[in-house]
Amino acid sequence: MNNAEVANKIIDLCGGKNNFISVENCMTRLRIKFKNKDLIQIEELKRVPGVLGINDADTFQIVVGPGKSTKIHEAIIEILGCEYDAGAQEETNSQDQN
Repeated sequence: MNNAEVANKIIDLCGGKNNFISVENCMTRLRIKFKNKDLIQIEELKRVPGVLGINDADTFQIVVGPGKSTKIHEAIIEILGCEYDAGAQEETNSQDQN
């Protein structure tokens, strides 16, 4: 499965495009905020090739490993639109304050 296919599968299993509030990533994880966590199909998500684990904390985290999180994050943002990119939102907010 390529990064775009993984991104599409993650979006589908997380309740679809309309369930996302924001997406960001760190070195190994996707950090996602949702409108409704009840729509997430966690067990199915764990079976997606490339998903190494799930951490359901304040911010839902999908572990994909080093080197993959940035690429899958970019693929998700390409599908959802840049307004869902939490990192870009933070940059814009800090520039607005200057």
